[in-house]
Amino acid sequence: MGKSTDLSMLGGSARYILGEETWVEYWPTREESQTPEHRERYIGIREVENKFSNNQGCTT
Repeated sequence: MGKSTDLSMLGGSARYILGEETWVEYWPTREESQTPEHRERYIGIREVENKFSNNQGCTT
């Protein structure tokens, strides 16, 4: 994730530039979601994914 200033358009598609305030989150696989180590993160990311999917993306 990053700031909206790191977002540019290229060929009609939005592209994020990895800026100084950008971070990357590990997205566990479905198999890893069954382990205690990754379960909570997997559920949280899926909830965000579903929210954005239902709203046709983020507001950036």
